[in-house]
Amino acid sequence: MERSTLALALNNQAGSDELSFLALNFQLTETSTLPEKLLLIPAETFSGLDGRAWNNPTPESVVATTRHIGRDIPIDIEHATELKGPKGEPAPTQAWIRRDNLEVIDGAIWGRVEWNDNGRQLVEGKAYRYYSLAFYWDQHGNVRSIKSVGLTSTQKPAGIPGAQSSVTSTSRKIKVTRLIPNFL
Repeated sequence: MERSTLALALNNQAGSDELSFLALNFQLTETSTLPEKLLLIPAETFSGLDGRAWNNPTPESVVATTRHIGRDIPIDIEHATELKGPKGEPAPTQAWIRRDNLEVIDGAIWGRVEWNDNGRQLVEGKAYRYYSLAFYWDQHGNVRSIKSVGLTSTQKPAGIPGAQSSVTSTSRKIKVTRLIPNFL
């Protein structure tokens, strides 16, 4: 059955319907120049300050899964999409990364950003200098898909090679059936 195959592909474990969710921080820019592309998932293996490690062994698969979910990737403020949206509170976007604007460059996943006027003003005015990525991974630490991006004003110490970034304390288990109904 396709559902079992998909669950195995997403979770690498028969009968499991959970993936983990995480946020990583990166610096937007040293200047007020609006970035056209953002690094979303580093190449190969990367780790956070708490010692957990994640793998990006098949970036093309991550991009394909993210596209298959059928939603563009929102860029909001301080993960409002994840924290406020589920409570029915406003979670306005500042930009979007269209799912078709994801690309793999040297094993890393990048997204081309379409800023709205408010997002452009916030970044160019240096109200937010960093961004934090939310993504799903399986129990083996393999990245599976990209969820959202939040503009933040907090820089974390370096934790990922090649970028000023680190793992934030936001980590939780969520049901795949709740957030990815198109798959099941």
